[in-house]
Amino acid sequence: MSRKQSDKNIRGLLAEVGLGGWTVEDPVGNSNIYKAKCHCGKHMEHIHSTPRQNYAKNKLANIKRTCWREGS
Repeated sequence: MSRKQSDKNIRGLLAEVGLGGWTVEDPVGNSNIYKAKCHCGKHMEHIHSTPRQNYAKNKLANIKRTCWREGS
């Protein structure tokens, strides 16, 4: 990652999303939002690097419901 992540939950979320077959794009410019795109190309999620409580757990559950490839 090109930007330093201060929250270990977000680093873990980004890593786990990558393991599920999604690609994660770093934020552009002054943005603090990562773009995650699924392996089939039909789905995209935004991941904020300054989340609220339970954000990582809820976001991962939503991504897994949408499009998930086990063992990637």
